Amino acid sequence: MILYPEVDGKSTTKIEKSILTKNLNDGAVNVTLKIAEDGGDFLELIDEKFVLEAGEEKKAKFFVLVKKEGKYNGKINVFFDDLEGDSPGVVLTSTIIVVAKKAGDYSEEDNKEVNENNNTDEGKGVSVITGGAVYSDNKKSISGKDILIGSSIMLLLVLGALLFFMIKKIV
Repeated sequence: MILYPEVDGKSTTKIEKSILTKNLNDGAVNVTLKIAEDGGDFLELIDEKFVLEAGEEKKAKFFVLVKKEGKYNGKINVFFDDLEGDSPGVVLTSTIIVVAKKAGDYSEEDNKEVNENNNTDEGKGVSVITGGAVYSDNKKSISGKDILIGSSIMLLLVLGALLFFMIKKIV
């Protein structure tokens, strides 16, 4: 998400934004939002923890607070965990970039800076994040057993090919 607020340097500009969180799983998930430590002093979370039922979505709100001109970079980590604790969960990140300038101080070059992977909901300024990988679907996932069987078959095929070529050279 890229924002271009106008600031005056005296009062804090407060912008309310949201991250659209979707539960694409078959069961309920805990959703926790945390501001990343390496930046984000200009971010303030409103919705920090909530539960999403299967197929449910919610806009997790936060504030962007800027007072001075400059470029600000921050990240909000969104943690998806199942309620039972059976699954390891998923963490997705939403990046917030703010380019704050004085009123009427924008050039065409600033407006051309576009993030190709903006991940916004149809240009509405809402980041879209889904926790679709929290629950494993046995029909779609590959288990350790499948990998072991597949690698054993591959090893036997290679061994058979080597024996075939050794016998062919001897005769």
